[in-house]
Amino acid sequence: MVMPVAHQFGNRLREVRTERGLLQRDLEEALNLRPGTVSQYERGLREPDFNLLVIMADQFDVSLDYLLGRPDAKRESPALAEARRRLETALSQVATGAMRLPLVLQLAEQVAPAQFGPQRLVTLLDLPLGTISACRGGRGTLPEPTLTQLARHLGISPQWLQAE
Repeated sequence: MVMPVAHQFGNRLREVRTERGLLQRDLEEALNLRPGTVSQYERGLREPDFNLLVIMADQFDVSLDYLLGRPDAKRESPALAEARRRLETALSQVATGAMRLPLVLQLAEQVAPAQFGPQRLVTLLDLPLGTISACRGGRGTLPEPTLTQLARHLGISPQWLQAE
């Protein structure tokens, strides 16, 4: 039996929301929705309009197909996939002895500012802008769990980031 699209969407929405540690009310506030709306989406009782679907996919960096529950859909958005490809190409040219964290943060912003600029990293890593700026300038470091999370978002090895 094929699961209804609304239910598949609700499951995927719950999945990406909880992966990012967001409560339903957090998502409602971020998207300017009425209280209880996300709950109704997740239970398959309501469906968002097309514009809101696109905004949600962009917010979570997933493809629309993935968000709608298609079983063979690529998880990440085409923009994020392209950004990762470009970042990987740029990182492959980095000398191994370089101070990697600042260089990676600078390259990521140059290659894909919408996905990896300082403001986006503040959201992705739940860090203050000052911490991101200090790391970019080589004046700071990140705790290991945050470094691992950053590496996952960038599609690189946490060990590569830590090697000096």
